[in-house]
Amino acid sequence: MSYLVNRFNCYVFFIDTYTIFFAIYSLYRYNRRFNNLFHFLATLPSVYVTSIRLHQKSVFLFQSGTTNPTVKLFCVDLDMVVQNNVTLVEIKHPPELSTSERILSAVDFPTDSLVYATWMNRVQNRAYFQLCDVDSLLPNCTTVLSYSERNGWVEQFEAPRFSEDGMSFLLILPQIQKNGSNWRHVVLVTNATSGRSVTTALTSGYFVVTEIVSWDRENSYL
Repeated sequence: MSYLVNRFNCYVFFIDTYTIFFAIYSLYRYNRRFNNLFHFLATLPSVYVTSIRLHQKSVFLFQSGTTNPTVKLFCVDLDMVVQNNVTLVEIKHPPELSTSERILSAVDFPTDSLVYATWMNRVQNRAYFQLCDVDSLLPNCTTVLSYSERNGWVEQFEAPRFSEDGMSFLLILPQIQKNGSNWRHVVLVTNATSGRSVTTALTSGYFVVTEIVSWDRENSYL
């Protein structure tokens, strides 16, 4: 199981255990593996912990013919958790994946009210980049960008790098070059929450960008 905690909310995905633990820490955001959670809590002050018991079938090893598990993304208001009122609010996947098996490959929170998710179809030749406003009772989600691969697989297993307001982000996508071939380059997506996002390639050429190491947002350096 993986989890994300920011100042106000906890976002949970890849549920594969009987108990989900929610941690509240008012100053920092975390993205850590579930098996490090207890050590993580022991080293922090001012942490409140509660748990939710889930009813799941215990499967130690998937057998041939076993139905694949269905991944879902949920949002929890931690202000309500400390009042012993725990409500899981589902953040819906893109409608294009409603009739097919899906993969949730990355989750992040660009701001305290925005949740980002990367969704892919099971065969991994289509990807959807989704932003959801979770300030309201029901999350308001927008598919900012999508792309597909005709002759290969989509490789999107890390969340993009976001601007401070969540309106722009950087990621690596295949870009067609002058000779018609595709090479992976850095792309800037702006107006992400407007429903009319704009995509601009920042690098080009016959080479592959493998990682975005850092983004100096103040001076606009990559």
